[in-house]
Amino acid sequence: MFKAAKAAIRGKFSVPRQRVVQAFAFLGGASGGYDKQIRPRWSRDEEIYLSRSYPKGTDVGFIAGLIGRPISAVRRKALRLGVHRPRSGRAAKAANALNAPPPPRTFLS
Repeated sequence: MFKAAKAAIRGKFSVPRQRVVQAFAFLGGASGGYDKQIRPRWSRDEEIYLSRSYPKGTDVGFIAGLIGRPISAVRRKALRLGVHRPRSGRAAKAANALNAPPPPRTFLS
């Protein structure tokens, strides 16, 4: 970063901060956070709905549409909550293969 740009961002230069930020954005540099999208926090109700419906196999697109968030946000939140989808296909067969067989029956005389 240029010394003049740093000074302008700190407010110690004659160029207004907004103008410097616009110039950086134009050049592909740091924007100073002006172009960040503000994302609303997850409400407790949304988290509860996600934690109950995600493991049941409910379509992620349906959950995202109902909550009003992107599919990627729903998947990321489920990962952070530690909620997993039901296994299917080869993963389900492998998980069932790892289950121990029941103990042998013994007949007492």
